[in-house]
Amino acid sequence: MYHARESSDKYAIDIEIYNKYTDKFYCYVELEARPSWAADRDFEYKTVHIPYRKKKFFQHDKIVKYVVMNNDFTGCLMVDSADIVTSNVIYIDTKYTINEKFYDVNLEKFHYIDLR
Repeated sequence: MYHARESSDKYAIDIEIYNKYTDKFYCYVELEARPSWAADRDFEYKTVHIPYRKKKFFQHDKIVKYVVMNNDFTGCLMVDSADIVTSNVIYIDTKYTINEKFYDVNLEKFHYIDLR
């Protein structure tokens, strides 16, 4: 059985997952502020853009999972950090930035988890 605890550092990885055998991995969680999707097949894009500035969370010897939650918390997409850092890097203009770097992670790298 795994247990979870929230990080006390609001600038660190969000959640630490562990079990009694000290197996650990870490989750960085993002909320997708769009209409909810019920499965990976309902996700309207072929790739997920992960800000390159998040790279600091993926560059150490810890196992890190990046989690994208839908907006009603009924499902999420999870990917290993190793799949993120080996993805193509693209530049995108956003609502807040110009020419920002993003990892362009293929949706096939993600695993859908139904939380209902």
